[in-house]
Amino acid sequence: MNRLRLFRIVLILSPLLILGFFEGTLRLLHYGNNLELFVPLDTNRDYLIANPDVALRYFDDPHQTGFGADDVFKVHKDTTTIRIFVLGGSTTAGFPYFFNGSFSRSLQDILSQTYPERNFEVVNLGMTAVNSYTVREFAKECLAFEPDLLVIYAGHNEFYGALGTGSVSALPAFLNGQRWLTLFFQNVKRLRLYQLIRSVILRAGSSETKERDRRTLMERMVKDRFIAYNSPLYRKTLAIFHRNLADIIRWSRESQVPVVFGTLVSNLRDQPPFISLHSIPVEDTDYREQLDVVEELIKLNRYQTAFETLEILRTQDSSYALTNYLAGQCEEAFGQYPQARYFYRQAKDLDALRFRAPSELNTILKGFSTLPGVFLADIETAFNRASPNGIPGSELFLEHLHPNLNGQFLIAKTFANEIIHQRLFGPPRRNISAVTRDLEKQSWDDRGVTPLDRKIAEYQIRILISNWPFTQESSLSINDLRPGNRVEETAIDVLKKKLNYKEAHLRLAQEYQNTGRFDSAIIECKALIKAFPYNQNMYRALGSVYLTAKQYGKALPVLQQALKFGLDLFSLKWGGIILLKQQRPNLAVYYLETAKQLDPGDPQIRYNLSGAYAQIGNPDQAIAEIDMVLQINPEYPYAREFRQRLLANGNKQ
Repeated sequence: MNRLRLFRIVLILSPLLILGFFEGTLRLLHYGNNLELFVPLDTNRDYLIANPDVALRYFDDPHQTGFGADDVFKVHKDTTTIRIFVLGGSTTAGFPYFFNGSFSRSLQDILSQTYPERNFEVVNLGMTAVNSYTVREFAKECLAFEPDLLVIYAGHNEFYGALGTGSVSALPAFLNGQRWLTLFFQNVKRLRLYQLIRSVILRAGSSETKERDRRTLMERMVKDRFIAYNSPLYRKTLAIFHRNLADIIRWSRESQVPVVFGTLVSNLRDQPPFISLHSIPVEDTDYREQLDVVEELIKLNRYQTAFETLEILRTQDSSYALTNYLAGQCEEAFGQYPQARYFYRQAKDLDALRFRAPSELNTILKGFSTLPGVFLADIETAFNRASPNGIPGSELFLEHLHPNLNGQFLIAKTFANEIIHQRLFGPPRRNISAVTRDLEKQSWDDRGVTPLDRKIAEYQIRILISNWPFTQESSLSINDLRPGNRVEETAIDVLKKKLNYKEAHLRLAQEYQNTGRFDSAIIECKALIKAFPYNQNMYRALGSVYLTAKQYGKALPVLQQALKFGLDLFSLKWGGIILLKQQRPNLAVYYLETAKQLDPGDPQIRYNLSGAYAQIGNPDQAIAEIDMVLQINPEYPYAREFRQRLLANGNKQ
């Protein structure tokens, strides 16, 4: 190789070498955030948890969004474990309930009871305001962690989710829809150098960012408010969705991991289209005035006259979304439910503000389900069957597309039915219909969704529908909320990020415990255990409630469960005291001796340990322990009297 050729190669590579040098330097200095999908759990390194900083791959402010749960899974998978990763957007995350309100939690309950011999790790990776770009990326990374199944419910955010074609994070207009560039940009955002540049830009524009944050996330994400049906951008978006899912399927098949997709469903009856567009030149003022008349006629239940006017308007332009929606209302009033469902679906598909997935995405999903290893849970059909007149509305939805608790459970049940029908984990041990019936008989309190969770959800929906696009002017924010009781006050503190989920439930549980409202305290603690089954503190909190309520028989197994996650002074001490009360002194000695090693100066531990030694016939050790009690605290209640009894019993012998 001559020198001139070498010089040209160095000249071409020098920018990359310089960038590589800066990137390596930043990593050596530990600058920036770790954007790996999973990180070790702080309290137990044997488990992995989704990394909240992953949101920085897609959003400048990670607090704008996040995972819907803090699910964990073991670093080393057990042979009896079934590991399922659940991927998608806000519905998958469980918005506005999150944690125990998500369909993934109910799916785990159903499968665990249907296959009681298996241990199910269902890990919810749903994240608000993300689309198939994020799902694609997460799915690829999940395949490295030995999943037995991927469950995917995604598609509503294809236009306005992170990197969506109509979102503020889309590429510039002349590049928009270029999938390869978007994928390249995703990789660039992981670089520490990119993080440094972004940090500088954000600091320079901090005042503008603060102004944007006053709007809801829905409004902040939207750039293109008018995306016509079948427009070039519309078609590109569908093609991107198809290719992103095709990648997931290809990688999953290479790893021999089955995938279950869920068809998409949204509120048809009770959500009018946000924006209607004409597809042909029409005198819009006259057209709109006639629609106003139709709406008044419908309010007066004069459906026949309204429908006749709509038929005339549809001959002028059948692609106007609102016209189809009003036709659906008329057909439903006539009892023509299939026709009504058709018109409602048309209205949703023609809505130019694309917050609800168009029906063509379900066509894509159904097409993939013919491939080996790919399965389809027909959630749309399940919602149709569960809705009055076969038309999904407010009975199952909170607003335009987020299901209420019953809707979330229906999604879980539909996924579970498909999993069991396909025998993905072998024949079930219990009948799924019986399992779901038993679960549906339980209150949501028993299923881990407490009054606090429901109040947080209520507030989030109130704020959402009081702002754009549901209203033209914002009319409610977090600061406008006024609490009427302690639950409402705590819910507002969560929304203002003064408390996180754990802190809020623990605070309420402690207050209930202090005021003798033990049933309410138990509900809060059980919800925390369901949400964080590998967190020792949650079991300790429930054990404390049972102890205060003097329900010792219920306290002991909870404290023993806490000890499975490591030594804990509180659980050892009170577990030993309960065992002593139950006349099980040998085990009490073990618990209390272990507790003594953790806190040798606790007179209560030694006092009860003295009693345990006395019960097993070891008076010398019992006297030694009671002497230590009196040395630590000469006034300890009943200690001197107990010592006298021990000495008296010794003299008798």
